[in-house]
Amino acid sequence: MTRTKDEIIHDVNSVMEKYINNTVAQHGGMVEVKDFDMDTGKLTMMMKGACSGCAGSTATLKKGIESTMKHYIPEVKSVEGEDDPNSDVKPYYEYNQWEGPSYDNMLDELDRLSTENDNEN
Repeated sequence: MTRTKDEIIHDVNSVMEKYINNTVAQHGGMVEVKDFDMDTGKLTMMMKGACSGCAGSTATLKKGIESTMKHYIPEVKSVEGEDDPNSDVKPYYEYNQWEGPSYDNMLDELDRLSTENDNEN
């Protein structure tokens, strides 16, 4: 029995609600179904909020969403994402910038500690 596009998208949304949305929301993002191509099995997702423009969204799509969708919905063969063109939210990682010493200062401190340890031995 062949399922309709509406049935497949309904199931995709159910899987999103049960397995994906809470995790993505913890990082300030949201992922919504944009389209499903019945001929190719390609599910296109709209990356919103902090997911839009985030470098980690590719890993989320391939390792998280695509593998989950393929497991639960056999019609899904691949998942692609598109960034929300209307998003003005910065990706989550931009809110957590390192405020510690510079890389060069850390290397200098490691050299100093190493020299101290060598002198003690």
